[in-house]
Amino acid sequence: MLRSLKLALLTLLLSLTLVGGSEALQITKVGKELVRGFQYAAPAQAKGYLAGYTVLAKLGRVQKRVLNTLPISTVAILYFAPDGTLLGWSDKSDIVERGTWQVKTAPNGNDLCIFFDKGRGAGMCTVLIFGGPQFLESTKGNPFGLKANAAVPYDLGRFGVSLGNVAKKLGL
Repeated sequence: MLRSLKLALLTLLLSLTLVGGSEALQITKVGKELVRGFQYAAPAQAKGYLAGYTVLAKLGRVQKRVLNTLPISTVAILYFAPDGTLLGWSDKSDIVERGTWQVKTAPNGNDLCIFFDKGRGAGMCTVLIFGGPQFLESTKGNPFGLKANAAVPYDLGRFGVSLGNVAKKLGL
């Protein structure tokens, strides 16, 4: 309980508010405390860290053979729907890629597994490690309105991407 309260307080302290449109987009910088919280939480609690959130992910060093099978690049915006649906937007595809996500318990903590419909369910499981494959920012909901197989709003590129910059570019 105390740990959950500390994580909630940390999340609140790390939150930024970007004002635009009719609502403010709350963006949380993902730090090592949140990554550790996901890694060592009970699986249902770990799922709660992602379910219903959009994240800016930087996959870091991924084996080339794995990256070649994924329909997303190393920098992507991912929406983790509460029902296990995953939507991915990157510069590697002209459409929003659909897939699934799940949390699996592993010997060293929870693994995040992502699988995409394209490429016969190509995917990967990874332990989230701060400084390794990671999430950089998150925001609640699907503020960019990502829909499976819809055209991506624009080419994200690989450098200088932030959820705030995306929101500005989309007029949110």
